[in-house]
Amino acid sequence: MRTIYKYGPLRPTVLTTLKIHDRAMIRHVGVQRLPGAEDGIFLWAEVEDTNPMVEVSYVVVGTGFDLDKWAHARAHLGTVITPFVWHVYSVQPSAPGTPSSP
Repeated sequence: MRTIYKYGPLRPTVLTTLKIHDRAMIRHVGVQRLPGAEDGIFLWAEVEDTNPMVEVSYVVVGTGFDLDKWAHARAHLGTVITPFVWHVYSVQPSAPGTPSSP
């Protein structure tokens, strides 16, 4: 069945690996308030829920941050405001020397 799934949360300035459905199409990057916690950054994706789960990594960097530290970031997926401005990128698989935090 084709449907929308929510994945996350993503943490700023840390590489985050999530299990998502293979060939998921990211449709929205946004902020959602978590009960009793800070706002979380999430991805909403259109998926075929019969597809297998795969691991995909993401990095969230702030405006003015050094993108060279995240040279393996490949595709900008979206920008959110939390009150800081964060930019979400997908990360190339098996990026050598991938930092766990800059």
